[in-house]
Amino acid sequence: MLNIGLKDNLCVVDIGTNKIITINYKISENGLLKIHSINHKKSEGIERSFISSKSKFFQTIKKSVLEDKNFKSSHLISSISDTKLYMKKNYEDLKIRGFKINKKDIRRIFIKNLKEPLSKDRTILHSFPKKFYIDGKSINHNPLGIECEKLGLGFTNLYVRNHYKDLIEKAFLQLRKKIKIDFVDSGLASGISCLTNTEKSNGATAVDIGAGSIKIVTFLNNNIEFLKNIPLGGNDVTNDIKKIVNLDNDEAEFFKIIHGTLNFENFEKIELNLEKKKKKIVSSGLLHGIIKPRYEEILEIIRDTLEENLISSSKMQNVVFTGGAVSIRGFQSFASNIINRKIRISSPKTNYNKINKPEFSTIDGLIKIHNDSSLKRIISANSWNQQISFIERIENWITESIN
Repeated sequence: MLNIGLKDNLCVVDIGTNKIITINYKISENGLLKIHSINHKKSEGIERSFISSKSKFFQTIKKSVLEDKNFKSSHLISSISDTKLYMKKNYEDLKIRGFKINKKDIRRIFIKNLKEPLSKDRTILHSFPKKFYIDGKSINHNPLGIECEKLGLGFTNLYVRNHYKDLIEKAFLQLRKKIKIDFVDSGLASGISCLTNTEKSNGATAVDIGAGSIKIVTFLNNNIEFLKNIPLGGNDVTNDIKKIVNLDNDEAEFFKIIHGTLNFENFEKIELNLEKKKKKIVSSGLLHGIIKPRYEEILEIIRDTLEENLISSSKMQNVVFTGGAVSIRGFQSFASNIINRKIRISSPKTNYNKINKPEFSTIDGLIKIHNDSSLKRIISANSWNQQISFIERIENWITESIN
């Protein structure tokens, strides 16, 4: 159960390239949220986390979420995977002129940050306040009541493309106009799911290899230091098999899941039963020769991306992998050799066996963010941008997160 008191049910949605996962929560008699249903449907109109067909995508959302008989919520939390996601570190300050700092000052500095434009076609998805500065010197404690000349605050802002976010929002609103929608970056949610509190504090990188994109997020001192989405993933392996072995997409995916491995042992013949009672014989050596180079490319891109970022590179000794593409046999030792670090593979650990697999890390992270009061400011950031309960949310952040 989610240990929060609400007046409404809740729906949590992970929009993936291959599937859309929906968890519907229902309010119990004691005011807690309890899982009512877990569903997943095949995605259409999405390629590499990019909406390639608006009509197909809208139809997918309609069938998998809006027409689900268990969907009775007016509050929805959805993942968003913009491969053009942009991270920017920002600093804002205010002249206090010797007076004591109050909550109004902190609200003003938040507003200045949220109004900081990146470009006309992007909007802030999340804004993470990091550290206060009193007259130019950083502090690690509550600044309220301190007399100073100038108050400063550093932020990490994550920006998404307006048209991409608006398109997903319109898909949810096509049948129900009165739905409160909160968006959370999928890589951030996945990182929240698979990294421990110690890892997020001491420094660690989470890498989610999904079907259509790779999400990389580095934490240090419980703050995000690096985040990037790369349009590459498990579907690229499937497409290679599809082309070389001459299979359709579903057959190639099945072939990869059942027979794929990164630990090649010996040659053997694999018999594939295709549609219309046709059969195809493929050698295990050919399959390995298709899969191995593509995984090498994916892991080398991840390694090079981490090494290009100073924080991620210095914290590469703690790299945690998750996502559907890491489930292939032999991944851990294969990835460790290429990344040149000891790695860990993470899966959600919940009371529901259906979602205790790497491919469900994002949806698990969405649930954790909503269930943990110290993480709720992640969701609140884009709501602040919409001026929803702005003052109340700022004050909650001051109370919960400043110390």
